Amino acid sequence: MPKFALENVKLTPTPGKATLTARATLHQKDAPEVLVTSVPIYASSADGKLLLIDRVFADGPETAIKLTVPAGTKKLVIDPLQTVLTGN
Repeated sequence: MPKFALENVKLTPTPGKATLTARATLHQKDAPEVLVTSVPIYASSADGKLLLIDRVFADGPETAIKLTVPAGTKKLVIDPLQTVLTGN
């Protein structure tokens, strides 16, 4: 089963807006090289609330991502509701 991880996550203020720009590298491991997977990315706030931001296509072992997230986002989370990453 493929495994996914985010690395090098950077959250920076978006000039003139009440949002942040999130940049990261999405890693896809233990997957065939030709596999393209739609992975949901959530923003997590300081109080633990989650907000679906976007779905990112993991295309190969590494995919660079850039997303706009709400101000107050503390981290990005991959598929916390296990809509893609399930062992069943």
